[in-house]
Amino acid sequence: MKKWFIECPFCKNEIKEWAVKCQHCWEFLEKKHEKKKKKIWVLWWIGIIILVLAFFWALWKNSNTNTTNTNTGSQTMIVEETDESWETVEVEIEVPKEYKNALKKAQNYSDHQYMSEKKLYNQLISEYGEWFTKEAADYAISNVKADYNYNALKKWQSYYEHQNMSKQRVYEQLVSEYWEWFTKEQAQYAIDHLED
Repeated sequence: MKKWFIECPFCKNEIKEWAVKCQHCWEFLEKKHEKKKKKIWVLWWIGIIILVLAFFWALWKNSNTNTTNTNTGSQTMIVEETDESWETVEVEIEVPKEYKNALKKAQNYSDHQYMSEKKLYNQLISEYGEWFTKEAADYAISNVKADYNYNALKKWQSYYEHQNMSKQRVYEQLVSEYWEWFTKEQAQYAIDHLED
C-alpha cells in the first residue's frame, strides 16, 4: 500500500487516510459525525425547552408578588401586593460615602457656580474635575436640589452684566457644549426673565 493510503473497510479499495467517505463505494468511514449532529440537535432542543420553562416560571413568580422600589434618599420603600391587600415595608439603605460626597459637591456647584445639569455631571466625573465614578455622579444628579432655569438666569446675569457681552454672545455661551451646556429652553428662560 502507498504512503498516506488505507484500505476501505467496506469495498477494500485504496483511499486516502484522512478521507471521511470512500470515493469508490461512497460509504462514510466513521459514523461519529452523524452522532455529533444528533447530539447538537438534542442539546439545542433541550436548551430551547429550558428557556421556555424559565420564561414561564418568571412570569408565574412575577404574577404572585408585584414589588415596586422607590428611592427616597437614604430609605427605600418596598411596596408588595398580596392577594388580600397592599403591605408597606420601610427598609433603611445605607448610601455609600462616595455618593454622599458627590451629592454635596453637586449641590455646592449648583448653588454657587450655577452649573447646568450636563456641565455639573461632567465636572463630577472628569479627570480635570472631581473624578467621581459615573454611578456616584448619577446618584448626585438624581438627588441634587437644583433649579437649572434659575442657574441659567444667574449665569446670564454674570456674563451680561459683569463681562459686558452681547445678548447673542451670552445665549451662544449658555447653550454651547464647550461652555455651559444649558438647554435652549433654559437659555430662553433666562432671556425671558432678564431684567434690563
